[in-house]
Amino acid sequence: MNTINVVLFFLIFIPISVLQIALPYLTRRTVSFGITVSEEVWNSPPVADMRKRYALLSTVLCLIFGLAFGFAAVQMKADTIGIAVAGFAVALLIGTFVLHLYFYGKMKALKASLPAASTPGKTALPLDTSFRKQRLILSGKWYLIHLAIIIACAVFALAQYDRIPDQIPMHYDLNGNVDRMETKSVRILLLPNLLQLFMTGLLLSINFIIYKSKQQLNPADPEESSRRNAAFRRRWSVLILP
Repeated sequence: MNTINVVLFFLIFIPISVLQIALPYLTRRTVSFGITVSEEVWNSPPVADMRKRYALLSTVLCLIFGLAFGFAAVQMKADTIGIAVAGFAVALLIGTFVLHLYFYGKMKALKASLPAASTPGKTALPLDTSFRKQRLILSGKWYLIHLAIIIACAVFALAQYDRIPDQIPMHYDLNGNVDRMETKSVRILLLPNLLQLFMTGLLLSINFIIYKSKQQLNPADPEESSRRNAAFRRRWSVLILP
């Protein structure tokens, strides 16, 4: 495995591993392994211990996958490393997903075992009816900029159609050499623009889901909880825009 392969491997391995290991700590403090809980439960010793065990097990899992890939990569040819890296990333995501699913079951059982909150008489629950009227996300009109750029690129590519070679490079190996060519066609030429259009539509849908997702308030401090909830949505909306 040459230097380029090593760099590529670590550029993929480290961010995915760190993200998966830290996942329980990155969620809101009203969600633990996909289960809605109060902040008191989230901070309780059993749940904190569950997060630590998940982080430890996922660290071991990532190290096992990393070592296995490293030993296998030594035996691989250069033109198969790229496929192996992609396969490793998928396998790691599947492995951590199964681990997360296991802790989801543990968290669900723990929540069911907790005593119900005492409710002497009728308890008034806070409801922020003005929450949806706030500016929770960026307007969908911002994505018109992406659409305009995609259309401009497509028009430019079609205008240069006759000047483009009959064979178009479609894939490169890790050494920068072309290892797959395709005959020129409108479909092949516009393939990048179609992928851009798909990704723009996907991000626009996610932006809408951020707005429509359930509002969660902490009864102990509804105003601060509402403010943090709105800030959380705005930051994610800005994050996915580029």
